[in-house]
Amino acid sequence: MPFIAHRCSLVSLLLIVLGAAPSRAEEGVGWVSGWAQAAYRLDAPGAPAPPAVEVNGFRQEVLPEGGGWEIRVQVSAGPLGVRTPFAARPLPPSPQLPQAFRERLGRSLSASKRLDEALVAILETMRSALEYDEAAGFEETPEEVLRKGRASCIGFSRTARFLLDSQGLTSRYVIGLRAPASRELMRLEGGRLHAWLEVALPGIGAVYCDPLLSVGWVPQRYVALRAGDTLEPGDLQAYKGGRLVTRSTKDRLAFEPPQGGPCRLWARPNVAASTGGLIHGKFLGEGDRPLEGRARLEGDGLAVSMDLWEGNFFFRDLVPGRYGLVVESPGSKPLRASVVLGPMDKRFLVLYSQSLGEPGKRSTP
Repeated sequence: MPFIAHRCSLVSLLLIVLGAAPSRAEEGVGWVSGWAQAAYRLDAPGAPAPPAVEVNGFRQEVLPEGGGWEIRVQVSAGPLGVRTPFAARPLPPSPQLPQAFRERLGRSLSASKRLDEALVAILETMRSALEYDEAAGFEETPEEVLRKGRASCIGFSRTARFLLDSQGLTSRYVIGLRAPASRELMRLEGGRLHAWLEVALPGIGAVYCDPLLSVGWVPQRYVALRAGDTLEPGDLQAYKGGRLVTRSTKDRLAFEPPQGGPCRLWARPNVAASTGGLIHGKFLGEGDRPLEGRARLEGDGLAVSMDLWEGNFFFRDLVPGRYGLVVESPGSKPLRASVVLGPMDKRFLVLYSQSLGEPGKRSTP
């Protein structure tokens, strides 16, 4: 089985139901903001050195180190600031696109006025129509992917590029690794490679997009090994048998889910989102590992709770006042915090598990 295989695990997208949200061009799209960084040690004797990368929102440094490499990744998810107008082009003939998909995508593209809106429209329409299949088991051409309604990361990337090209958006494939959330050792065996896209946006440069997860960014867990016009593993087979170790990670990415329903994609907004009072943040363990659990907010007659999504919590449209936040996680004592919120305040909290010996450590970076 080729090293890239069709086995790229998907970051699960949890159904989050909260209060009213700012309007969006596409339902099922949440906003991401903030920053993150990580450092890795990669050992793969005989493999080509990973490339240095500098795209909008993602920077990768590669330093030779004792027969391997130290890789430093920095992610920034600030507003995109795209100003390039967009006019929809005719979609490819219907034999290549199922009619229902063609009609929905056509409506979304017709409503798009800027290139970033068209990018979101394409990826969200595709993500809502396709199921992730770790081992698709068929030749993943765009026609077959859309006909069968499922794909691996290879099929998602190939189909996304086909649709982007139809609307004049230039892109290329990126093949790399996704480090585990914990600091555990990852051995580079069959199916460890992951595919995503680099998309050119005039005026701001290239951005990374994972059609399974993200628009305009990818998490700090991503390590790029090659960018180009092919998804064939080629010389990347030499990484098989190697290992990747997470040395450090710091996660300050904040997520704003859509107004109910599943979040299919997390996108960088074009401008800073403006909402009412907001309390959001992260609940982390050792090494900034996201923890599972539940967050509860009480105050001013309000009592609302939510399951943590990869350590994240989010409470929006809050009136000024004093709130009590309680975060509970298996194996850790409940963590309580008091938060005073003024008019239109936005408080971002980073909370660490009491099991670390740092009870209730909080920050508002």
